[in-house]
Amino acid sequence: MSKKPFILSCMVILLILTFGGCGKQNKQYGYIPMFDKLTWGMSLQEVVNTLQLTTQNAKIIEPKENSAYTIVRLSDAYEAYGMKGIVNLLITDGELNTQDEYSYPVNALSAVVLQYDDFDADTLKVNMEKELGKAKSDKTENSGEVITWKSKDRISSLSKAEQKKLFAYCEELEARGNKNLSPKEKSAINKITLTITKDGKKAVVTYYGDWAVYINYSRNLQK
Repeated sequence: MSKKPFILSCMVILLILTFGGCGKQNKQYGYIPMFDKLTWGMSLQEVVNTLQLTTQNAKIIEPKENSAYTIVRLSDAYEAYGMKGIVNLLITDGELNTQDEYSYPVNALSAVVLQYDDFDADTLKVNMEKELGKAKSDKTENSGEVITWKSKDRISSLSKAEQKKLFAYCEELEARGNKNLSPKEKSAINKITLTITKDGKKAVVTYYGDWAVYINYSRNLQK
């Protein structure tokens, strides 16, 4: 075998490994925050820039007392699962709250909430199950029904290097006073919930960043 084909083969393999590795490191795990351009953990300014938001198409609602979030509310209704609702992007605000079970980093996109006022509950459930698959449903006497979809991606879906970074970052936060930040390999990366009020008049779909926020921060997403 001549040297040239051998060298060429080695270069091709090296390129595949290099770009394959980069793709793995940059992969977004779990459910994305509803809009393809958004990434969990983005700052308020990054969200505004990415979606090209202005005072004409969005409103920024400052956090009220004891609130952990700045809310970015889009002016136009957004269609998801066959029905239109109002979109709220939740950005963490203030210092880490060590009294909570766990806390997100400051100034990070950590949830997206879609509010439905004019909807058909049964149709909404069917449409979501068509897209997301079967889910777990819980009914409570006071809160109504909560249906939960957990992402198929788990902590075990991460590369060993990413897991190491995530665990180290969580240990650092725990050392600063945060609680329950011990990701397990079987833990889902994040989830989506559908909450329907007991009277059936309102529904809320919530995309949670959950571990995806911590994963992106542990990758040094924000410098």
